[in-house]
Amino acid sequence: MTPQWCKLLLLSWTLISPALVSAQTAVARYFDPDASGTADGTSWADAYTSWGSAISDIVTDYPDFVIADVLVTLNCRGSGPHAVTSTPSFTSTTDSTRYLEIVGTDFPPDGVLDNNKLVIAGDTQNGSSLALNGNRLVIRNMQFDITETLGRHRVISSSAPSSELEVYQSIFRDTAQASTSNAFFYFTGATSAVSTWDSVFYHTSGAVVEDANTGGGTFVNCTAVDNAEVFGGLEADRYTAINCLLSGNAIDFVGGVAAVGSDYNSTNNASGPTNWGANSLTSQSVTFQNSASDNFALSAGDTALHSAGVGTTNSNVRAEDIIGTARAVSTASIGAFEYFGGSPVSTTPIITLQDLGKTAGPHKSATLGGLLEGT
Repeated sequence: MTPQWCKLLLLSWTLISPALVSAQTAVARYFDPDASGTADGTSWADAYTSWGSAISDIVTDYPDFVIADVLVTLNCRGSGPHAVTSTPSFTSTTDSTRYLEIVGTDFPPDGVLDNNKLVIAGDTQNGSSLALNGNRLVIRNMQFDITETLGRHRVISSSAPSSELEVYQSIFRDTAQASTSNAFFYFTGATSAVSTWDSVFYHTSGAVVEDANTGGGTFVNCTAVDNAEVFGGLEADRYTAINCLLSGNAIDFVGGVAAVGSDYNSTNNASGPTNWGANSLTSQSVTFQNSASDNFALSAGDTALHSAGVGTTNSNVRAEDIIGTARAVSTASIGAFEYFGGSPVSTTPIITLQDLGKTAGPHKSATLGGLLEGT
């Protein structure tokens, strides 16, 4: 007979063992426009060569993402922009623990958009680079650009209720600037949510986030530069903003930010939005490392921002910045890049156990799926 103390010890190990955090079956698929194999996505040699085919085939193979509790990670790489000329739709029945994860494995080590690496180039008039339909999508270490010149384009969109989008350590740019209706995220479904960490958004003629729903989300350590709007739509006051750096945007927020949790942000405008936070900065100029070359890392002269943010003692703040530099524990930098002096050097972004227990906004957890492939 097993002693009672052994049973208790075994139960305790079962509850806390990192190896047992996720019981999901991890499935890796691959996307590389330069691959020359069978294009079935099962390896780098046989990687999908079409963005639309990658999404549609995964949805076909795992229509509900609940068979055997499967988590699919789509690993992505390439040697330049990949034009998306029609809107692929990610349709499945999911919950917060079952979802598609898209991971870039060739993210630029300095956090500056690189056209010699994979860039998902949105070139669909009145369309999107990817549409959600009431499900959950996680994006890590990806580059997106809006290149459509004849009409509006949204990078990620959803008109269905209860869609959830989480974005980590990614870059979004609007090269075309063809429409004031452009958006990096466009969500109109009820109770949908958009949240992002350690990412850069710049030069859109529309909005970083445009919504008309009753959802919201959390933006932490994000840098938004020279956009027409950062947060637009009817529900801007539902978004929590922490450690966000806004510079040169015509409108920061339509309305305000969430009353609970928002703080430690910075804008160059004379006044911040409603609920901006007692520790947030206004009329704060920023020079960046080299904004003319799309390098939005803090410069040595941006001393007011080097340690003006809250550190990882705040559970919303991740352990690494956009390129994997460790965040300070107590007083971190504001924006996507942690300042440490000199030019940014990647330390290889990873998914930490902190991500497994994230509770900000509507997110329940992330998984270790992104560790299937290194960068």
